[in-house]
Amino acid sequence: MKSILWSSLLLLHFHTSSAQLATLTVQIDNLPVDQGDVLVAIYSSSETFLSDDLVQGSTVSCMRESCQAVFEEVPFGSYAISAFFDENRNGELDKNWFGMPKEAFGFSNNPTLRFGPPSFNEAKVVIEQEKQLVVILF
Repeated sequence: MKSILWSSLLLLHFHTSSAQLATLTVQIDNLPVDQGDVLVAIYSSSETFLSDDLVQGSTVSCMRESCQAVFEEVPFGSYAISAFFDENRNGELDKNWFGMPKEAFGFSNNPTLRFGPPSFNEAKVVIEQEKQLVVILF
């Protein structure tokens, strides 16, 4: 009886673990110049959106107008993705004295921006299987 219970729990664990992760490929388009780094971040909630508290992040060196960041084993769920082109490779989104970005940036769903960044819900994408999406920088 114990071995049947143990086998069932083990099978459930492996089935649940493998079924709840996906690969997310983020294509970043409209880079302003041919060379620089793109920093891509995945956020899991409106409370952490655009903070240092991200689910996963990646820095991709780009040598053309488009590049990709691939995230393995992203847990199923709702996320918002941000990306920016770090032309001077200082690891930060440079801003002017008004606080406006001086480097190209974008978000999942490519929302229309009015006065500031989009909300988490405007940039939210649902990951329930392997997913590819495009972020257009502006």
